Amino acid sequence: MAVTNLHKDQDDHAARMAQFSIDSVAAASETLIDTDDPAKGFVKIRAGFHSGPIVADVVGSRCPKYTLFGDTVNTASRMESNSLPSRIQCSDRSAELVMAQGPDIPMSARGQIHVKGKGDMFTHWVNEFSSVMQHAATLDTNGAQPEEQSKQSIEKA
Repeated sequence: MAVTNLHKDQDDHAARMAQFSIDSVAAASETLIDTDDPAKGFVKIRAGFHSGPIVADVVGSRCPKYTLFGDTVNTASRMESNSLPSRIQCSDRSAELVMAQGPDIPMSARGQIHVKGKGDMFTHWVNEFSSVMQHAATLDTNGAQPEEQSKQSIEKA
């Protein structure tokens, strides 16, 4: 989990989180699963984020931990768990902030999805133009068909 705008106000906190997510997915996609067996491919992570208020505090006396609480934390977790491999999903609230703070960050609407504990939510893909272009480049070089799940998610977007 990563957090921005917690210690001091940042006018570009959502754009920072989007860029961090983009960089994290890119770094993972360049990391071999097994260096002794490159045929196993590269790490694929999913990312997701949400913007809103949270409570942060130290919890515990024997082994104190700085912890974040609240609906925003839960929603951010749901954005990640409902994302797809090598993709970044964010809530509509975060998308509005990213578009205002980082208009150069490519985004596209994913649409309504059912989110456990939240109901139906309108979400967005972050860095979608780059993901689609990378996917197309992979098809051009490999001549392979897209994975069914990726194909369905691109059609939904």
